[in-house]
Amino acid sequence: MKLSRALAVAGFPALLGLSSQAQCTNQLDRFYFGLGAGGSLEQPLTINSSAFGNSGNVQIKPGIRGDIHLGWNVSRSFSTELQTGILWNSIDNIAGNTVSADIYQVPVLANVLYHPFHGAFQPFVGVGCGAAMTTFDSANIPLLPVSYTASDWTLAYQAQLGFSYKVTSSFSVGLTYEFLGTSAHDWGSGGEPLKTSGTLSHSIVAAFVWEF
Repeated sequence: MKLSRALAVAGFPALLGLSSQAQCTNQLDRFYFGLGAGGSLEQPLTINSSAFGNSGNVQIKPGIRGDIHLGWNVSRSFSTELQTGILWNSIDNIAGNTVSADIYQVPVLANVLYHPFHGAFQPFVGVGCGAAMTTFDSANIPLLPVSYTASDWTLAYQAQLGFSYKVTSSFSVGLTYEFLGTSAHDWGSGGEPLKTSGTLSHSIVAAFVWEF
């Protein structure tokens, strides 16, 4: 009986240690799902070829961005994720000509995030790369067909800087600055050329993340 008690007393701390280690491992190896929404600013696009000539800029109005993330916490400091979503902006003018048109971007990115601190408040930085489908959709543009819609796929890259705050053990909120860039666009359609430089987007996004 005494031997059994001694073994039980000796083994209890070990069991606690294993339990604690298991909980830590579960916390590190957790998948997460995130949603984000915010505003987006687009830098002007340089016209390389268009019905307006081969000079001037495409001026773009402020728009909105929505994000979806599915990721995995590799360690306490690093996580990887797949991200997609949509950015929508209206065009103000092309080479000084007022137009009625929109630009839609759907990025598909693989991101790596670094979290230097491990408390409830966690700032982070991240980089990503992938591709983006960008659609130029117009209702009324002089010198182009009445209805002009074209899409292309381009290389996409991204940098992120933000923070998250753990409200509970499995739910976080945060704010992120996201810079998204693409390679040059070719939106030619119906024999009409429309080539521009790549899009450069600056977004501030509020995020909601669930770990599971």
